[in-house]
Amino acid sequence: MKTIILDAYNVIHKLPELSVKLECSLLEARKALLNLMVDWKQTHGYRGNIYIVYDGTDGVINFEGVKPGGIWNIFTSSKEEADDRILSMVREASNPTEIVVVSQDGRVINGCKAHGANVESPGFLKRKRKKRSMAIKSRHKELLSGRTERQINAYYKKALGLD
Repeated sequence: MKTIILDAYNVIHKLPELSVKLECSLLEARKALLNLMVDWKQTHGYRGNIYIVYDGTDGVINFEGVKPGGIWNIFTSSKEEADDRILSMVREASNPTEIVVVSQDGRVINGCKAHGANVESPGFLKRKRKKRSMAIKSRHKELLSGRTERQINAYYKKALGLD
């Protein structure tokens, strides 16, 4: 299963709906990015790991360790940049080809590609989900037909870490 790593502030500054939140506060921009990723994960049916990597906290309240929807928020120390942490994560991965890094930072792009990771621009998060073939859709319909609404809701709450 693939892993997605976001260069948090790069993504925030590149997506207008997130950068506008900076006018309120850095915390609001962080919350908006997290909400975007929770929605993205759900609408794309993504089951892999997602890590949002931020430069140090700079005294702003953060949500390190909180995993809404199974998304990890990582804050670097004041002596480490997010770029360095991302490159370290890719370099230390057992299979970097299974990693997608979302950034438009040249240093991050070049370093991650050099270690075998895939790189996407922040616009990647705005792309619509590809439609499944009819055969896959009908198979999923058959699998779900015997389940109750309560069971399905319980399954998704657990899968998204909302229990």
